[in-house]
Amino acid sequence: MKKRMISVLLAMVLVLCTLCGCSSNEGNADTSADQTAAGTTTLAGGENRSTSDNAGESVTLRLCWWGSQTRNDLTQKAIELYMEKNPNVVIETEFTDWSGYWDKLATQAAGGGLPDIIQMDYSYLNQYASSNQLADLNGFIESGVIDTENISSSIIESGSVDGKCYALSLGSTAPMVLYDKATADAAGVEIPMQPTLEEYVDICQKIYEKTGVPSYFESGITMIQYIARARGSEIYEELENGVLDSTLEHFQWVEKLAQAEFCISPELLSEKNPQVVESMPIIDLSTWNVFSFSNAYVSINDACGGERELGVFMYPTLPDEKKQPEYLKPTMFFSVTETSKYKEEAAKFIDWFVNDKECNAILGGERGIPANTAVAESVKGQVDAIGAVAYDFVAEVNKVATTVDPPNPAGYSEVEAVLTTLVEDIRYGNITAQEAAKQFVPQAQTILKEAAQ
Repeated sequence: MKKRMISVLLAMVLVLCTLCGCSSNEGNADTSADQTAAGTTTLAGGENRSTSDNAGESVTLRLCWWGSQTRNDLTQKAIELYMEKNPNVVIETEFTDWSGYWDKLATQAAGGGLPDIIQMDYSYLNQYASSNQLADLNGFIESGVIDTENISSSIIESGSVDGKCYALSLGSTAPMVLYDKATADAAGVEIPMQPTLEEYVDICQKIYEKTGVPSYFESGITMIQYIARARGSEIYEELENGVLDSTLEHFQWVEKLAQAEFCISPELLSEKNPQVVESMPIIDLSTWNVFSFSNAYVSINDACGGERELGVFMYPTLPDEKKQPEYLKPTMFFSVTETSKYKEEAAKFIDWFVNDKECNAILGGERGIPANTAVAESVKGQVDAIGAVAYDFVAEVNKVATTVDPPNPAGYSEVEAVLTTLVEDIRYGNITAQEAAKQFVPQAQTILKEAAQ
């Protein structure tokens, strides 16, 4: 009963995030393989590569992830290969975009119907692990079912909570700003690899004056986190202690840029969704740039039609930074759910997905630079010029990156929902940055305190 109550509370928290501004793709599953926004597909395979203890016994695994159409297509292709090599395994897949994923997953968790394997994000790991929704993978690692020989211990630790590994990283990524090079070139501006916020504003102004193309500025928790890191702090430590500093500074930048002629208007931005690749404002040049992560580079390039050259730079930092805010983080993980009846078979699939070179040649690093170093080196030699941009960018970040913050605490999604609402109010001029900070920080502090109990 307690476990179910925790699951229900988790669902309520995650659903609240959706009600406060995220769109939902929840509904009856569509079984067509070519659905672009969300879908469910059952694939069947051919010959077996493994000597599975379950060989001959039919096993059906459910697997779900969020992502763009590019990710969906590549993942389906890889799964087809897996089942050609493992004919006793049938994999039913479910996919959607980011904004609908967590609402759908929370509903499934509340009903005890989570898939066998779920794609997990660093920011949600604590919540799902603490609510007993995820299986401990340590036993599979120790027995060799999941081979971690070429995976660093720090990557294993990134998917661990209280010494138990609940998730295996599928790759590494870093915060990245993508921009349309033709627009920047037409404006005659050169963009440094990591501008300060003041330099970024100057660049935005010049581009708008020369081309008329507006700019986009990241307003979510990632940018507050970035500012806090530049100040030598951690955003959730600040919020837990009721400190306004980084939040207020971020809100002041949001306020300043929302009122600037050279930034995308709140009305137009509301028609877009910077969290979903296909609807990012850069796609149709509603803005010349977008804030994202390096693993999304290929998908964003594809969504732009593949004919535009997209440049990259790091998120802008503070001119008086105390610490380099740029970091590398796990892009996402695969986790086996506690309710799965086929945990070992699910673990075998994750092992193959992470460690098999043929599989990763198909995936092409779309989920980030592969966690397995031998696989990463193999894939790098096969990617095209577009894919190489992300590899080269991560290499640059690796030269300066500092340690990533700990996984977000329980209550994270509700905090972000409150943030989304207040940022929208700032953009529309309904509230000042100072007023928003004084509302947000106490609310966040209360949410985090209650969630930790």
